Amino acid sequence: MKETTRSSKWFIFYYLFENGLISAMVAGGSEFGIAYAMYWNHKSPLTLWAFPHTLSGDCALSHFIQVGLTWYAEELTIGWDALNGKTPIIPFANKYLPKSKFVRWYFEVDNGIIPDEDEPENNTFKKYMKRQLIRYPQKNWFFNLCEWLIRKSIRALIVGAIIWAVEWPITMGIMAGTGTRVGSHDYKFHGYYPEVMKLIYGFVLGLISTPTAILIVVLRDQWYRLYLQTEESSGGLLSPAGLEDKSSKLQESSKQNSTILKNPVTDDSFTS
Repeated sequence: MKETTRSSKWFIFYYLFENGLISAMVAGGSEFGIAYAMYWNHKSPLTLWAFPHTLSGDCALSHFIQVGLTWYAEELTIGWDALNGKTPIIPFANKYLPKSKFVRWYFEVDNGIIPDEDEPENNTFKKYMKRQLIRYPQKNWFFNLCEWLIRKSIRALIVGAIIWAVEWPITMGIMAGTGTRVGSHDYKFHGYYPEVMKLIYGFVLGLISTPTAILIVVLRDQWYRLYLQTEESSGGLLSPAGLEDKSSKLQESSKQNSTILKNPVTDDSFTS
């Protein structure tokens, strides 16, 4: 695919929307099916807050499970698309590297995956999965898999918490406004209402979380390519933080030299 096409705004929107819509439909259908299996023959009333059938708790738990599963799937599938040049090119990612330590850590700028142009045989799906999952070759596969899952789960939880802080309260407000009041603060629901609400909740969540995960994977790999180019052009003088180039070090060195020249040390300085 041509880079001009991949860089166009329409292609970026289409790619994100298409994947988000597919994920939303799968998530919404899954949420409906799970809710139907849980509530179709319930004996206790379906309530918003009270146990054992608390829809607020159900939405909160399924929220983070869905975001986590979405994150794992996008890391593997979108990463493979990026390796084969099928993902969008974000224009600014080819020009600027992030300076924030948190952004560099979160996006794993120094841990991206790009095609191996010297040895194309390393670009097979099997080798890609190995590069994706194996970060510590000296350890066994189980350790690396657990490390990968934990690393990705942390990032998924951060994004999931941000989305949850917006979507969950709005959903609870809608459900409280459309439910039947029970007591002073609770609400109960009848029929297929819980299943439909879970379907809508999962659909909206998929429509938001999937494009977010895609953007993070795409930006990471593009920044990683720029990171390697910057490191090569600077002669390998990148700082451990990642992104201080050679010019900053030379500038600091020149300042020190100028200070020495302004204050020369002579023998007279030691005489009284």
